[in-house]
Amino acid sequence: MKSKLLTRIMLVSLLALTLIGASAFAFPVNSPVGFATYPSLGMSGITGGGNGETVVVTNIADLQKHASSPEPLTIFVKGTITGSRDVHVESNKTIIGLGDDATLKWFGLRADGAHNIIIRNLTITDVRTDDAIALRDCHHVWIDHCDLHKAKDGLLDFTLGSDFITVSWTIFREHDKVSLINSGTNHWEDHNKNRNTYYYNWFKDNVQRNPRVGYGLGHVFNNYYTNITSYAIGTHTRAKVLAENNYFFNTNNPFQQMYNHNDWEANYGDLESVGNIFENSRGNTTGTGKSFDPSFYYDYDFILSDAAAIPNLVSTYAGPGAAFEHLVIPVPGNGTVDLAVNEPELTWVDTREVESWNVYFGTNTTLNRKANVTEPVFNPGKLQPNTVYFWRVDAVTADGEIKGELWRFRTAPALASKPQPANGSQPMPYDQADAVSAKPLELDWAAGLGAVAHDVYLGTTPELDENNLLGRVEESSFAPGRLQLGETYYWRVDTVLADGTIVPGETWSFELPVLYIGAGRTEAEDMVIGGRYFKEHHPASPGAYLVPSNYWLVKVEAGTGTLSAVWNDPDTVCDLTIAYLDQSSGRGVITVYVNDEQVDRIVATKNTNQIETHTIENVELKTGDEIRVVGSSDQSMLTRIDYIEIAVK
Repeated sequence: MKSKLLTRIMLVSLLALTLIGASAFAFPVNSPVGFATYPSLGMSGITGGGNGETVVVTNIADLQKHASSPEPLTIFVKGTITGSRDVHVESNKTIIGLGDDATLKWFGLRADGAHNIIIRNLTITDVRTDDAIALRDCHHVWIDHCDLHKAKDGLLDFTLGSDFITVSWTIFREHDKVSLINSGTNHWEDHNKNRNTYYYNWFKDNVQRNPRVGYGLGHVFNNYYTNITSYAIGTHTRAKVLAENNYFFNTNNPFQQMYNHNDWEANYGDLESVGNIFENSRGNTTGTGKSFDPSFYYDYDFILSDAAAIPNLVSTYAGPGAAFEHLVIPVPGNGTVDLAVNEPELTWVDTREVESWNVYFGTNTTLNRKANVTEPVFNPGKLQPNTVYFWRVDAVTADGEIKGELWRFRTAPALASKPQPANGSQPMPYDQADAVSAKPLELDWAAGLGAVAHDVYLGTTPELDENNLLGRVEESSFAPGRLQLGETYYWRVDTVLADGTIVPGETWSFELPVLYIGAGRTEAEDMVIGGRYFKEHHPASPGAYLVPSNYWLVKVEAGTGTLSAVWNDPDTVCDLTIAYLDQSSGRGVITVYVNDEQVDRIVATKNTNQIETHTIENVELKTGDEIRVVGSSDQSMLTRIDYIEIAVK
């Protein structure tokens, strides 16, 4: 067994040397890169079943038994397993095929509300149940070196509030609806989630959804597209996708705006095309020119290839193979940035039969051996800020020493960094808290190296002192409460070290938008929009059933949105009227606030499909008060607002 293992590992090393010559990076055989490794939601990386128990399964009963068990587990699949019901996968599982022929047939894998899952080196085909792989409300998932084809619905769907997935070296072929990131519009639970990385995959002879991304951030790089008939990458509902160094061959519509081409609409998405090659392809090859910067979340330059190299690399190495039946994964993940622990424990998962490991560590790729360990953990000592560290572990087995791949991570700067809201920006003052409520903006940042706590300062002048101290927190986030619209705020985060030393941070700023109003009508589209409210145009046309004031409404896409304005007239008592669309079905809730005081709550259930009005009498307003409308949607009724009107008494 061990000699066969060594042969397969040597094959991996041979592949690595081949790829180094082809694309100038060491083949990332065992370790994922991208959002699956991002430290969040209580996880510092992805480990799957970790270094726990291992089992080999050859039938669906054993696969279901072990996949649904509560303990961390690595499950090796041997041969072909058939079944008529999907296998449910719980958290902390690795499911990996042995050899090059491990196959799941007629059924798929499904996870609900789970995390830390690795699926590798499997063929899943002829699925009669639903999806080949369905992940709902899951986070931190890695799909690698699989072959997915012929399913009743999707091949890989990542939906219903899921987050942090990496998909690599996988073949998606001969299918219609290939891969969803989000299950469609009107899903409040997907807001600020659905972060995904796809690299070195082969999308072959498919129709659509390669993938289709809604709501979240998508990084799609170094993939190979061949013979795509409808569209390759789709975007919608505020998604931001960077399509980078991919190769499109004989592809219709490499990029597709799914639902709306107006950038003010809720279901509009952005996509930026960088370094792609389009051969014998047609349709949209430009996108919108906007996306996001993945290096904010992880490093990946060390595995990025030119698009010209992709056909050979992906067609040669994507999909299952005997070389991929084991894992060696580092924590922190390969390409991790902003590691804030000053003396971290470096750990790794190794599913091979290993007696010990020689650990190499340093600040350049020429590494020095630091230790031999019999447990997968190493403490490198105190680290320097904002420094890239390289390391590897060479496995010592009964058959000899096996050189590991090169890993890297970057430590955090000495100071807190990456402020959100971004320095100098004008953010929305409110965001969705959940399906029925909104919250004021929160302050977020990346912790400085060695931080055990943070002192947070906020004020309206650049000179911040003890009077501006909001508090001390351990996490890298602070909720300051409702802030004044139209104000420029300055803030700072000081890093508190374990010995009590305080490292002062930089001073950042942001400006909140504002609309000042007086008596009379204020159109909803002119107010300060927050959360999930978006503009909607209704141009005048003969026989139109709906003609809103000024031909515009705002609507909740899903969840909760806010509309705000500041009273700029003298103190008064007034009647405040709100005009809203009571749709033909569903239930909408509209709550009206003056500052933090709720003055009324309107429930729209008449279902007249007409503009209705509701008047709130004797509302007291003082100069500078914020009038805020909070609308929530049950997906059937999108709680559209037309205007507010103020009549002074």
